[in-house]
Amino acid sequence: MADEITVTAQIAVVNGTHLYTGVSRGLKYDQATAGMATIPIDVGTAEEDVDFGDITPGWCKIINLDDSIPVQFGKKDGSGNMQATIQAPPTSEQIVFLVSGTTYRVAAPTAGTLTARLVIEAQDL
Repeated sequence: MADEITVTAQIAVVNGTHLYTGVSRGLKYDQATAGMATIPIDVGTAEEDVDFGDITPGWCKIINLDDSIPVQFGKKDGSGNMQATIQAPPTSEQIVFLVSGTTYRVAAPTAGTLTARLVIEAQDL
């Protein structure tokens, strides 16, 4: 259990007669450099770049702490705009593996009385 990252995810659906529970297993990945960052962001409707600081992000958990506003996340295209590929519904968590060397952006597609609050926990590769 040294120099590694373990990722576990599971999906379960119970809806009327439709039942599904996926098998949960921890997948382990080597981590060459010890590093992790927790990045809190107040997200508004204007797109903004995500600053990962000194780490090269790999596994990343995107946590939307807002209880009413979704948050979109995606890479920055050649024109400087976000190509939204992930939407974190209110109070949700998304686990993704990010491509290194890419600039990522966030934005809330709708405005509310408060900005959405996003936390990104990123692991160094």
